[in-house]
Amino acid sequence: MYARVTFSQVMPEKADEAISIMRDNVLPLMRQQKGFKHYFTCYDRASGHWS
Repeated sequence: MYARVTFSQVMPEKADEAISIMRDNVLPLMRQQKGFKHYFTCYDRASGHWS
């Protein structure tokens, strides 16, 4: 089993846009990858930290 953990920061005022991009553009591409099982994310709107 392999897992990838990525940390990033998004300006709090751009949170909704970033979430939409992930859901509508990035996640469909991830689902096409061989072996893809699940995507899980945590986002703190106050600090902008995303993991």
